[in-house]
Amino acid sequence: MFSRCSDAELGELASLFVEMPTAAPGQDQVLFDIGQPADSMFLLTDGSAVLESPDDELHFLYPPALLGELGALTGVPRSTKVTVRDATCYRVDALGWQQFLFEHQGFGLRVLRDVLRVAAEKIHRDQIRLGTMRQNAQWTQEGLREVLTAVKEHPGTPISTGIRDAVDALITRNRRLNVRVEPSVTMPASLYLDSGIATVVDLSRSHMSFSSQGPGPQVTRSPAC
Repeated sequence: MFSRCSDAELGELASLFVEMPTAAPGQDQVLFDIGQPADSMFLLTDGSAVLESPDDELHFLYPPALLGELGALTGVPRSTKVTVRDATCYRVDALGWQQFLFEHQGFGLRVLRDVLRVAAEKIHRDQIRLGTMRQNAQWTQEGLREVLTAVKEHPGTPISTGIRDAVDALITRNRRLNVRVEPSVTMPASLYLDSGIATVVDLSRSHMSFSSQGPGPQVTRSPAC
């Protein structure tokens, strides 16, 4: 992101970062977790970092590396958990970072272009991966249907009955109908109930998850209307 910065710009930028206290040797230090507000950006200059997604996918980063830069620019809550070990990290407040970009608009434009390029590359990689996953899911469905057909041709045994029911349930669960998506941050969805307003967590064509605004986290799943 800073590869095309002048020495003067780098000097001003460096003044924004503050070195963080380090954890004991060999101890993990969590910089931020999933769902937390994106109020900072971090620069890793020594050690290593582990990025953990909600699906438990892990990515490893080594210095020099920026952490949390997209959230610091957009304000979107954290989508990954970042843990560092034996690390030297510097932190900059998100508001200070945004103010710096506003005051140095030429520099800010270059940063924005680099961030958009990185985001576009990530989206492209995700599209390829999702396409592969859809193809694999289709092949799996076809294989399960063949197994189900073969089992139905030999009914009447406890084993065949159990296999038939299990395979039938897998086919139903894997259908696209049951894929759930989260509402966009910019277009949240709500339910207006007699008891109050509930926030939609995720939904599909047949199901919806929502959380009430009562005391404590409550999530209810119900058929979609």
